Amino acid sequence: MGLTVAKTLGIGSNTKNIQTANSFDVKVSPNPSNTNFKILVHSNSNEAITIRLYDISGRVISVNNMLRVNETVTIGNNLVAGTYFAEIIQGSNNKKVKLIMIH
Repeated sequence: MGLTVAKTLGIGSNTKNIQTANSFDVKVSPNPSNTNFKILVHSNSNEAITIRLYDISGRVISVNNMLRVNETVTIGNNLVAGTYFAEIIQGSNNKKVKLIMIH
């Protein structure tokens, strides 16, 4: 039983190292917001980033292409109150975040 635990811990730590090596983290603030949203992407890759903003029905509101890692992007300046989704894409990495605009 102790051997199985050691193997499991070894695999877990290897998996953690792989995730760290392929780091892709998205921060949004403020959320909810009454003005706009600031999106910051941290990644170990230098590939360009695309941010797509969708309304609640899935319509594309805006697309920002060729963005750089560690560059703060401001979106949503003219949004009415409601729920939106931002899709952040960098190569094979993809994250979706829910954004709430309040007025």
